[in-house]
Amino acid sequence: MTTDNSIGCIHGRFQPFHLEHVEYALEAAKRCRKLFVGITQFDIRTLNSSGGSHRSEESSNPFTYRERCELIGACLVAEKIKLNRFEFVPFPIERHASIPDFVDAKATFYTTVCEPWNTEKIKKLNDLGLKVEVLWERQTKKFSGQEVRQSLIEGNENWKSMVHKAAIPLIENWGIGERLRILATPDTQLLPTDVSNGMELLSSG
Repeated sequence: MTTDNSIGCIHGRFQPFHLEHVEYALEAAKRCRKLFVGITQFDIRTLNSSGGSHRSEESSNPFTYRERCELIGACLVAEKIKLNRFEFVPFPIERHASIPDFVDAKATFYTTVCEPWNTEKIKKLNDLGLKVEVLWERQTKKFSGQEVRQSLIEGNENWKSMVHKAAIPLIENWGIGERLRILATPDTQLLPTDVSNGMELLSSG
């Protein structure tokens, strides 16, 4: 398949978008003129267990599609990435044959490798004939969404050192710590009333 090097794509659950994700996005943005930011598990009302059961738990997915788009956009703009250079799209990696319905198949799909799930996703993309470029391979993660979420549940300030400063007021204003504490309590369920159905394409441009 012919690729267009001016178009790139990153993807992830981004629950939440932490500093290692920022590093990933900025490195990809250096390599293309237009960056698609693919959101996996975009519909948190119908979570899919691909990549491990913890990825489908409600307590692991407190941020809605819209919230993730807003948070990521705020971080990228704070890093001087212009609004017209990036766009958000759902990224159904669990139904990977649908990915070209959301992202230009001529794009370069940037990824990183630090766990077996990353390798599995690369295979899914390769099976579709998409161009994949691994930005780096690491044995361990610098940060993890689980660490950020646990800090929020515990109510300490550690999470603030793991996310971009532009993300802090949004996470606080949305009450994510309280939301997580409710989701982590057995036999309770909390989802924001304005949860996106995940099928709407949001553009920052």
